[in-house]
Amino acid sequence: MAIATVLAMKPDVLVLDEPLNGLDPMARADSIELFRGMAAAGRHVIISSHILHEVDMVADRVVLLKGGYVVADGAIGEVREEVRTQPTQVLIRCGRPSF
Repeated sequence: MAIATVLAMKPDVLVLDEPLNGLDPMARADSIELFRGMAAAGRHVIISSHILHEVDMVADRVVLLKGGYVVADGAIGEVREEVRTQPTQVLIRCGRPSF
């Protein structure tokens, strides 16, 4: 409901935090098409998301942040290459492992 209210104002810039979270597959596809249409119409759509393959479907430019610092910035292909060549270590801790 809130996004419909904002869209009715026809903003030049739209900032969204995890806009596809909790949506079913059809609503996700519709939202992605909506964002693409807004961008094609000359509006700026800024999306914060952890789901990179969804960002890939919408964005022409990506900024990756880690710990408040920019770690990659540019076109999707450039960022993918930068991330691929600079591996990230992930540490997972669990107090009660199930295996």
